[in-house]
Amino acid sequence: MLEQPDKALHYQYKNLLLTSEEIKTKKDEVRHMVSTYNLGSSLYNMEAYRLSLHYLNIVLKKWKKHGFANRTIAAVYTDLGMFKQALIHAETAFPKEDTINAHSYKNQQKISGQ
Repeated sequence: MLEQPDKALHYQYKNLLLTSEEIKTKKDEVRHMVSTYNLGSSLYNMEAYRLSLHYLNIVLKKWKKHGFANRTIAAVYTDLGMFKQALIHAETAFPKEDTINAHSYKNQQKISGQ
């Protein structure tokens, strides 16, 4: 994604444009929410904080305790100096920290080819 951020963002945004008729199965719904999270996370990495919060909050409307979304929102609020809001999301993400770290480690292994 880092080599072609425009194409990656376009792909993630394209997945968000699915209509309710196109989201027919639970798998489609999960893919839609994962794409929403990925777009929010990518926007955070680009320091587009307000837009990042918009997409990450869509994920939280569906999955209130989503560890990655809460962790990223906590980071956004920290970067914006909004520490009370950051703490709320960090406390929600903290119980899921082991899962977050496990998934992050697996993804890092895939990227590095180990």
